[in-house]
Amino acid sequence: MRILVAIDDSEHSFVAARALSHLAVPERLVLLHALDVPAPAYPMIMPEVAQDLYRIVERDMREDGERLLNRAASVLTDGIGVERKLEIGTPAEVIVSFAAQERIDLIVMGLRGLSPTKEILVGSVSHRVASHASNAVLTVPESMPRLRKILLAVEGQDDAYRAIEFFMKKPFKEPTDVEVLTVLSLPHGRWAQESGSEALKEMAFRSAQHFAENIAARLSTVQCCAIPVAKIGSPAAVILERAEALQPDLIMVGARSRKAPAPFLLGSVSHKILHMSHRPVLTIR
Repeated sequence: MRILVAIDDSEHSFVAARALSHLAVPERLVLLHALDVPAPAYPMIMPEVAQDLYRIVERDMREDGERLLNRAASVLTDGIGVERKLEIGTPAEVIVSFAAQERIDLIVMGLRGLSPTKEILVGSVSHRVASHASNAVLTVPESMPRLRKILLAVEGQDDAYRAIEFFMKKPFKEPTDVEVLTVLSLPHGRWAQESGSEALKEMAFRSAQHFAENIAARLSTVQCCAIPVAKIGSPAAVILERAEALQPDLIMVGARSRKAPAPFLLGSVSHKILHMSHRPVLTIR
């Protein structure tokens, strides 16, 4: 796999870099630091002087960025070849664009907590990348002591296909146990009290169980032991409840990309999981 680790000046990015110890040795590993250099904005200063100031700031930020990349490389397992990249631009846009251009399979990032209001309005860099990238994104909020148990939440055939495709790349260093969870979200209304509604619910639930069983059977042929589970309820709430009961080392969930980094909209299951879970989350596409 081709893996990109986003590095900034927080300890969270170094926690993310250390999480690579649980992944299979990648065919390509890139450490990327985005230089968000402020544009010249000095109306009282001559343009030539403003440009000189800009160049000085960019030079200093490059030097700091190189030190960060070298430090991040030093925490990686010996023997892994590492590319160090510095790119100018807004971090989320740089990461998403670079990953797409270089055909990266997995972006690995630390996860910084924000206040609920600020996170909803602007999003953290990691949440914006997870929302907009066309690649799988692993967000790591805290140190990962191990990676043996995974909660995989699948909504439909598209999610299931992407999950199976991801596992076929054998991304993890050790075999993992996977619980395949599908959540049946039934609409509310008067129909629930009508004659025959219980039979319809039972048919829908059996269909969801069969779906989870098929995905688990296919995953069990790859590198893991997979167990199917079907539940009824609100998807994000059920996934979080199941995570508390199962205590997985990682949550995997499907995500739908957006075309441009914009403020978040409420309602995305993957966004709610990222925002509310303290566990590492891998969004797959």
